[in-house]
Amino acid sequence: MLGVEEFNIYGLRKLQNANMNYMLLQSLEVAEISFIVMPLIIDADGINLKDATEICNQIGIKNHQEATFFGILSMKSKEITINLKAPIILDCKNQLAWQVVMSDNKYCVEHSLLKMSD
Repeated sequence: MLGVEEFNIYGLRKLQNANMNYMLLQSLEVAEISFIVMPLIIDADGINLKDATEICNQIGIKNHQEATFFGILSMKSKEITINLKAPIILDCKNQLAWQVVMSDNKYCVEHSLLKMSD
């Protein structure tokens, strides 16, 4: 994970009472390190199939359908954003994950997911 590269053992679990498909990515080495993430649907949630396939090939996953892509969520003021620039890719078969920085500038760090009204 960018910013905490020295820690690489994480657990993933669905958050209870979450209205959306939010999950907690929790370091199993340092309890204070955790991220709220959301699975991404390729071609529907911002990452296109061509890029997903290319990334999977680069990290050794033969088929993008054997992977789950996650975006890290952030809340700023009254907006929830998701990081599409550096998604986490989980190899479901081997239970390994990578955070990959997308080279294409069409992906942004703070893609607006939800704006809350006053």
